[in-house]
Amino acid sequence: MMPFSAAGGLHLHPSAPELPGSLELASGIRWLRLPLPFQLDHVNVWLIGEPDGWTLVDTGIDAAVTREAWRTLFRTALEGRPLRRVIVTHYHPDHMGLARFLWEEFRPEFVMTGETEARARFLLKGAEPELIEDIAAFCRAHAIDRVGQYTDYVTGAGYRKMVSGLPGDITCIDEVTTLLIGGRAWRPIIANGHAPGHMSLYCEELGLLIAGDQILPNITCNISVQATNRDEDALDAYLESMHRFTDLPEDTVVLPAHGRVFSGLHARIDAITAHHRASLDKVLAICAAPRCLTKVAPRMFRRKLEGLNYFLGLGEALSHLVYLHNRDEVVVETVDRVQRFARR
Repeated sequence: MMPFSAAGGLHLHPSAPELPGSLELASGIRWLRLPLPFQLDHVNVWLIGEPDGWTLVDTGIDAAVTREAWRTLFRTALEGRPLRRVIVTHYHPDHMGLARFLWEEFRPEFVMTGETEARARFLLKGAEPELIEDIAAFCRAHAIDRVGQYTDYVTGAGYRKMVSGLPGDITCIDEVTTLLIGGRAWRPIIANGHAPGHMSLYCEELGLLIAGDQILPNITCNISVQATNRDEDALDAYLESMHRFTDLPEDTVVLPAHGRVFSGLHARIDAITAHHRASLDKVLAICAAPRCLTKVAPRMFRRKLEGLNYFLGLGEALSHLVYLHNRDEVVVETVDRVQRFARR
């Protein structure tokens, strides 16, 4: 995998697979890149060779272009050998959207955390009427006028269009489970904040970390508080979880879900932490005058929030507001039934 090229304090792998395509990282370890129908146009998934087939980490989104890519990769990257096991890092569509599709093709064992399974089942089922009423109240409290679109977003209407369904059988694991993959021990590292029960995998023998969305080389993952998790201090959970990764060696090679493979783990963790600290300072400045959530979010980001990014931006802004409120740095006042956040 070496040498890497230096850029922005990181050491980036000098190349990446075609989209779609595969690249041999090391003997028995392949980097696959699958298309996404978004501005972020790809997701990385990982193949690890087994004596009788392959273990795959993550699946890609359920879309016609991704299914077609997989049908080609079955012949090329997989060399016609079967998937024996699929490990899902977390429930988001680009990571488990084709779970049912791959299960029907190969009947592999599916491995994920219990939180990942529970969240996927919730979104695939849809919400009960009582929850719909709670979401409407949440929208009123935060002056969100796109109530129908927001409700669809947090209850899975869009999710169900991008996820083929759950596999027939699921093995749930936790942090005490050591997985034998490709004849080597891989340790799960489970973190919250980006997604409940998000699982990364670390192989000490190889010095490799399959990071999922937890640590990305060029962008930061979305940290959201939404109507369906509004009591969770998601940003605190995410920042606290980084301590589980700073214990790994600095020269660990990181296999991220988006962007290029890189080394420089500690430097990237420091940069991500600094990014969120700067965002907290920015939110505090925005709240010099009392503002509701829908007035804070547009001021927090440089780009205009449109489409899905509007709801992601609201969630990210609220996670920072909750973090500050829990530390008594902002207060919440209710005016005309709308919550407004003000710097203390």
